[in-house]
Amino acid sequence: VEIQEAIFSYKGKEFKMDEFMDFPEKKQKEFVEDGGTWRPVKVMREVNQVNENNLVRFVAEAQITGQLEHPSIVPVHELDQSRDGLPFFVMKEIRGRSLKEVLSLLRERDSETRSQWSRGRLLRAFVQVCNAVAYAHSQGVLHRDIKPANIMLGQFGEVLLVDWGVARLLDDNTVEP
Repeated sequence: VEIQEAIFSYKGKEFKMDEFMDFPEKKQKEFVEDGGTWRPVKVMREVNQVNENNLVRFVAEAQITGQLEHPSIVPVHELDQSRDGLPFFVMKEIRGRSLKEVLSLLRERDSETRSQWSRGRLLRAFVQVCNAVAYAHSQGVLHRDIKPANIMLGQFGEVLLVDWGVARLLDDNTVEP
């Protein structure tokens, strides 16, 4: 069963996957309406992905990210499952480019990127990432996948550390497969 057949409920409204807004220019294409605002939804793609290990990781990502309230960590608004049992969570929309993309354009000597991303601005973004990591550590959470592709840079100075899918609690003694 493909995800397009799934029905989701968010804040008392039901949505079929094909009723979600589709923003082709965005990597995250599933959105739900929340009072006139479209919020992105992260969903397990297919029912055959829903096994115990994947489900535990998916729910852990939503719960761990949801407990971290910091300006440089994407908030999770809700965790639930569709009628077909596909887990999903609703989060803040991420706008901007990854640090990986910015660094690649800087290496290519892209003039527009060079004018927007001085060494000082990049260092300030790095400090914001360090602050997010320090906050997560103070809450007992290790990200475990910090890399340029997981750092999003917004047009107006926003810096977000994303993809908490392999994060672990400091006191978590579970062994990964």
